[in-house]
Amino acid sequence: MAGELGYHYEELQGSVDRLLAMHDEVTQLRSRVSARAGDAAPGSWPDIPSVRAFAGRYHSAVSDAEAELTRVEQELESARVALAESIRAMQNVDAAQRETLDRFVAQLDVVAHVSPAPVPSSTHGSIS
Repeated sequence: MAGELGYHYEELQGSVDRLLAMHDEVTQLRSRVSARAGDAAPGSWPDIPSVRAFAGRYHSAVSDAEAELTRVEQELESARVALAESIRAMQNVDAAQRETLDRFVAQLDVVAHVSPAPVPSSTHGSIS
């Protein structure tokens, strides 16, 4: 082949796999936090004003954490999809470039094997 093109796609795929693993971890964490949000619902606490106030703040904090984890989960998924699509696009570009270079090399091989045109010898006279 004419030259080495491209990227180390195995390394890029490893990044996709790591994003997927992080996504799975965040999903599991979000599930646990969601369960806590259900347990911390304001109606599940004693009807004492200070406890209700705490329960409201606690439930709000747990709900905020759940929302943030959902956001992170979505960002990880978006990053994973974007990276996977980029890998496919780069592979397509590499394949097209490789094909172009291979055609170019083949043309050079044809040119290299063509016999040169005969050159008039100096014994037959000079060219003016």
